[in-house]
Amino acid sequence: MNNDTEAKDSKTNTLKFFASAWVVLVIFAVLIELPVLNDPLYRDDHGWLRGAREAPENLHYIYKFPFQLYYRPAALSLMTIEYALFGPSPVMFRIATLVMHAGIIGLLLALTFRLTGNRTAAVLAGFAFVINPGHGEAVWWISAQPGVLAALAGLACCVLYYRLRDKGSRWAAGGVFATAAIALLSKEEAYPLIFILLILDRTVHRNRSETNSKRPGLRYGVLGAIGAMTLAIVVYSLIKNSPLFTEQYATRGALMVPFAVARIFGRITRMFFGSLILPAWAEIIFIPVLLIALSLIKPVRQWAKANRNVLIFSGLAVFLYLVPTSIIGYDLDTSRYLYQPAIYASIAIGLAAGALLRGSRRRVAVAATVLALVAVAFSVLHRMEIQEQRKTAFREQKTGRDFKTGKYRRDQQEKP
Repeated sequence: MNNDTEAKDSKTNTLKFFASAWVVLVIFAVLIELPVLNDPLYRDDHGWLRGAREAPENLHYIYKFPFQLYYRPAALSLMTIEYALFGPSPVMFRIATLVMHAGIIGLLLALTFRLTGNRTAAVLAGFAFVINPGHGEAVWWISAQPGVLAALAGLACCVLYYRLRDKGSRWAAGGVFATAAIALLSKEEAYPLIFILLILDRTVHRNRSETNSKRPGLRYGVLGAIGAMTLAIVVYSLIKNSPLFTEQYATRGALMVPFAVARIFGRITRMFFGSLILPAWAEIIFIPVLLIALSLIKPVRQWAKANRNVLIFSGLAVFLYLVPTSIIGYDLDTSRYLYQPAIYASIAIGLAAGALLRGSRRRVAVAATVLALVAVAFSVLHRMEIQEQRKTAFREQKTGRDFKTGKYRRDQQEKP
């Protein structure tokens, strides 16, 4: 009886701790994004708002055909509801994105704690995500909302998957499938979700016997259904002649493969540090030089071998960044495509912090100092990133000119 009471009290204290941490992190996230809430519409925002306005008149087309080059019916459905409730208000759309952003922070805390069992490591992962300078556009651009919705549903799917694995719950199985469907129908970045679930299942629990899980048949059935659903959505996009899969885009994607490989290290640098810290040539050589230097240190090699999950999730973040670059052919000069990779990069940071916190006091002090310096740098870079985007947006709003292409955009002069 006493053991049950202690376990219940411990669980209650953990929930209170994470509720408090979540509130603090959300307040910090709101303060970071607050200056841009009332900014003008930017680039693709106009087209998506027009689509949300016209969707009720063409409701049956949302799930039948691609919109704005891509098949994202779940995201367009959400934006249609938002438009019906709030009208063409950029503020309300950004607040809706910020609410999803807050939900992702909470799920990130839950997943990292599930992986590490360390409260501090989970909070550090959440903090790293909040201040990551690479995803400012994802919360600011209304047209980037599909990516945020896909990330929210995908992360919820991962959290529910643990419930399914440990408890064998049927409602958890239904939740895993439903959240996976929402993610896959929100943005193409969710297509690798099945691989993320497999990594969570086989790598994180590689030392556990199968008897520790409940109803493995149900779990594998759900994984198979998600894999089949992913394939079906991709094939359906092909059948419906989405421009994403036309010859032009396929050629573009193929041509970008060597480009992506050539700039892979620059992209990794940008993912962790934003686009303003280093010039392009320095971005490319920064990570290789850093990795070579670290590999020469024997304790670092030993630590990496003992903490493979850190490397796995770091690699996962990079993979999620390169998939749309190399295969689909996105132009990743904008940071809104960094949102999902930033989640798993932050989990990797949390895993690394958890490993360091198990060490000596001196090691913990050094790690805390480094993390504090990184936090300050991230905060400054995040602010610089957003300010640079705002300057461009206000100039385009004033002149109607796209400062990336040098062309004048007629839709910048139109009201949604």
